[in-house]
Amino acid sequence: LVAYIIGEFDYVETMANPTVPADAKPIKIRVYTLKGESSQGTYSAEVTARVLEYFSEYFNIPYPLPKMDLIAIPDFEFGAMENWGLVTFRTAALLFDENKSSASNKERVCTTVAHELAHQWFGNLVTIHWWSELWLNEGFATFVGTLATDHLYPDWKIFTSFVDEDLQSALTLDSLRSSHSVQVEINKATEVDQIFDQISYEKGASVIRMLNACLGEQKFMDGVRIYLKRHMYGNTVTKDLWKALSESSGIDVEKLMGSWIKDVGYPVVTVEDFKQENNEATITLSQKRFISSGGMTPEEEAKYATWWIPLGITTHASPDKPLDIILTDKKQTITIPYPEGEHQFFKLNFNENGMYRVKYPKEVLNTIGEVIKIGLEDKSKEIISVCDRIGIVGDIFALARNGTEQTDNALDLLQYFEKETDYNVLSQIYTNIQELKSCWYYKEGRVSEALKKIIHKIFSPLAEKYGFEASPNDSFIDSKMRAFAISSAASSDDKKIIDELIRRLELYIQGDENILNPNLRKTAYTAALRNTTGEKAEKLYDGILNIYQTNEIADQRLVALQSLGSVKDSKLVQRTLENALNPSLVRLQDVMYSIIYLTIGNPNPRETRPITWHWLVDNWSTFEERYKTVGSILGALFKYSTYDSCDSKYIKEIEDWVKELGPRLDIIRRTVDQSIEALKEQNAWVELDNECVQAWANKYLA
Repeated sequence: LVAYIIGEFDYVETMANPTVPADAKPIKIRVYTLKGESSQGTYSAEVTARVLEYFSEYFNIPYPLPKMDLIAIPDFEFGAMENWGLVTFRTAALLFDENKSSASNKERVCTTVAHELAHQWFGNLVTIHWWSELWLNEGFATFVGTLATDHLYPDWKIFTSFVDEDLQSALTLDSLRSSHSVQVEINKATEVDQIFDQISYEKGASVIRMLNACLGEQKFMDGVRIYLKRHMYGNTVTKDLWKALSESSGIDVEKLMGSWIKDVGYPVVTVEDFKQENNEATITLSQKRFISSGGMTPEEEAKYATWWIPLGITTHASPDKPLDIILTDKKQTITIPYPEGEHQFFKLNFNENGMYRVKYPKEVLNTIGEVIKIGLEDKSKEIISVCDRIGIVGDIFALARNGTEQTDNALDLLQYFEKETDYNVLSQIYTNIQELKSCWYYKEGRVSEALKKIIHKIFSPLAEKYGFEASPNDSFIDSKMRAFAISSAASSDDKKIIDELIRRLELYIQGDENILNPNLRKTAYTAALRNTTGEKAEKLYDGILNIYQTNEIADQRLVALQSLGSVKDSKLVQRTLENALNPSLVRLQDVMYSIIYLTIGNPNPRETRPITWHWLVDNWSTFEERYKTVGSILGALFKYSTYDSCDSKYIKEIEDWVKELGPRLDIIRRTVDQSIEALKEQNAWVELDNECVQAWANKYLA
């Protein structure tokens, strides 16, 4: 990819000085911005220098150009584009101000820059043969970009965030029948844009992470080096990578990875039986494709081959050195060392390295829960890792959603996590509770009240602990944790937290820049709009809208725009939708951000979801004209306008409209199919488990 840009810009400059390999040369780095914004490019320039040095050593191939330019563009369809030597970015994905931007934006800038720089090797130096191999570009750039971020900032624990976010995102989308394989057939131009999704990026990165763990980091890196060196300035297919990795590892990688790349979906491993005798455990395991709507048809059972699944089994006797056993059959019995001892347990998928779900018998899962609880109460006894705890929570809620586990059992499992303090584990817990609350929006009863009580119990003490004032001694995780705890407590209707957020916001709007930490501004905006109506709400809305229009920091403008959809006041709901249609107020690239909180996390989804859907239908012709070649934005508009609208009457409305428009929706066909399938599965979940969830809620609130 090549770009030329002409205009009047400011820039900051630094140098990368790679020392490996021996023929590596210094690289001039410049970050270009609009006039007056160059100081916000200092951080990304420094990240670029360090990442280029890291990749030069990791790949053992020097970056071949004498310069690397990066430029922030105010109007840009993509997050970024990896043009050789001149990478283009959305402004918020490149610029960062140490005093005025949020910690989450610092992470976004670093990971985005690292991803795009990885493309200088995976994409530009070695290029895919055809779009069907897109994952070789995007999956690898996502994985090694995360590696680079972890190298620069090990205290961020970015791979733990990967398990909480990227891996779970891939697992969710790939559980749909309308998902696609990583290596996907592409026959029409309209299909290309639609595979720039979680499968090519997050699933691609997840199976690479799994392979890295399976082969070992050194052998994996050696194979990547062979692949890049062999195919410099050439085109490749997936088999070329497998061949290089097989050479470095002595393992038939193509056989190991075939189903992971060529088949749609991923497996669920079920523990069918467990017996303990003579210091050994005999475990019977089975595998089949995990589908979010439940079981497979006989035709699907016959269609899907078995996966080669690295089991990564840990036990009380070996909690951090997993047994390297691979499940290769539909059903298989294994025997492992299992000595007598205190707090016995076994767990599959160490560190969630594998891209699969695990279903345990209830007694086995409760045993794991007890060990987790003991470790959280006494850190010296913590032997189940953070990533493993994320996986336990993510798996049981996914199994509840597809009907193979009861949702009240998933909720009961949370009792073992009452002392949890890790940011990413709490994030996984919160995400699943909020999804449950969101899907039950159309049902009467006390489910929402009970779920808010759980959130309040977990997060209000943490919000009290962290407080509203940042400390010079705060770590990066502390900064994120403070914002997360306060935001979550506010979502549970914690009046003390909400009142303090509104007080600080009012002072901030009046001009007190120091009263509201940049990490807390989004939380303050959403809490204020979710909890006020009438004249007060309108005044706060005007203040936040003004911040969006006038703030000099790109990420702060964006969070203000997003927050406007949090409104509780009906008049302001309509105003938000009108604003979204006004390109002189909301940039065409940002329209989806202006509506996202009308359907996700709005305090009155019964009103705002149908209103947002009908707004989309009424204005679809306008959007078609504006975005006739921009399927990514059209797809995002459809996805967010229908988000979690899983009441059957709205699903029928959506399906009828889709049928009526027919081929006009081909540019976003995959997104449309996946969104509707997800809504139907959410509806099936609610209807199946409503009775037990309502009973759980009444018991919890008693």
